[in-house]
Amino acid sequence: MPHLIRSAAKRQPPPPWTRTTRRSPCPKCRKSACLVTPGDTPEAVICTRIISTVPIGAVGFLHELRPTSTWAKWRTSLTKLAREIAR
Repeated sequence: MPHLIRSAAKRQPPPPWTRTTRRSPCPKCRKSACLVTPGDTPEAVICTRIISTVPIGAVGFLHELRPTSTWAKWRTSLTKLAREIAR
């Protein structure tokens, strides 16, 4: 049983990304299972369904939601996220 818990923990997105749900859907595809940046108005989303020019490994595609957003603070978490999910 502890092995199952560790496996499930490895699949969780690292902060600051949050997985979308039915109650709080992806702003691009309106479904669950995508990842968004935190806050009431997310700056970016990694959508598993809608293709963009920025693929994030086998996870999905990056979409910038607010053109004025500052990407420097998200670059590290994107790299970390891609590595975590690729495992």
